[in-house]
Amino acid sequence: MSDGPVKGMMEIERKFVLREVPERARLGPGVAIAQGYLQSGLRLRRKGDRYYLTLKGAGALSHEEWETEMPAWAFARLWPLTAQRRLEKTRYEVPEGPHTLEVDEYHGRLAGLWTLECEFSSEAEAGAFSLPAWAASALDVTADYSYRNSNLAVCGLPAGAPVHRP
Repeated sequence: MSDGPVKGMMEIERKFVLREVPERARLGPGVAIAQGYLQSGLRLRRKGDRYYLTLKGAGALSHEEWETEMPAWAFARLWPLTAQRRLEKTRYEVPEGPHTLEVDEYHGRLAGLWTLECEFSSEAEAGAFSLPAWAASALDVTADYSYRNSNLAVCGLPAGAPVHRP
């Protein structure tokens, strides 16, 4: 990964649906994320006060990813093109041993869905990963494309998705 504004790399990650909501004290403050998808497969993301354009390749556990930060004016110009292909969530970064777990709490029509993602440096490391005790009941959805954010933004919650209502 480069130190410049453009990042391109192979991303290796596993994704889980949390069946139990983590304790708020474990999560920390979180950051608001809004993302939308252009018909070309590009993702626009507002994370806090920063803006990104991302292209993800095909693949479940491993896939290519290219990302670049973009100016707010460009994001504002493209954002209307993502209508009907958007989602909102709060991301919490939870340190766990050598990893940072990204816990996402979804809002809007996806409210009640909680996921956990973790990135790895190799497929072997990903295969050896064990969930922490507080997330042990989570469902591994790494290979389930209906839980990809691009599909969630377009199709909504998958049938039978575990959701948590306050």
